[in-house]
Amino acid sequence: MKKSMPKILILLAFGKYLCCALVVFSALQSCSGGINPKVAGAKWEKIGPGGGGSTFIPTFSDQTPDKFLVKCDMTGSYLTQNGGSSYDQINFAGGASCYAFDPNDSDVIYIGSSTVNRSNDNGRSWEQIFPLQKQNSIFFRLK
Repeated sequence: MKKSMPKILILLAFGKYLCCALVVFSALQSCSGGINPKVAGAKWEKIGPGGGGSTFIPTFSDQTPDKFLVKCDMTGSYLTQNGGSSYDQINFAGGASCYAFDPNDSDVIYIGSSTVNRSNDNGRSWEQIFPLQKQNSIFFRLK
């Protein structure tokens, strides 16, 4: 007596890949007919380094959803105060690994990288708070 189990597994695997292909094809079709930026009044502007366009660790402020940080695939961190209409780029050696907004003070932001860094002025300047340095100094300031 022959077992038909392998045939069923092959059909299930084929069906799974066919389903994935249909989803991808459908997504490509909907993307190709997307919103025309001229019609919608949108204007794209390059604000940082190029790359694949992946973003990671979206972290929102406790006070407002318009203020958040996101990491790009090129190690840069981007902070927006206006829901993504504009961003300030923040770079730490090796990139960021985590973000936090102080729930009690909207001006205090933390970024973890190879060090822990804090901004007390809403992301305009940063200081390393761990490991402790002999002199706590601000090591960069946004213009």
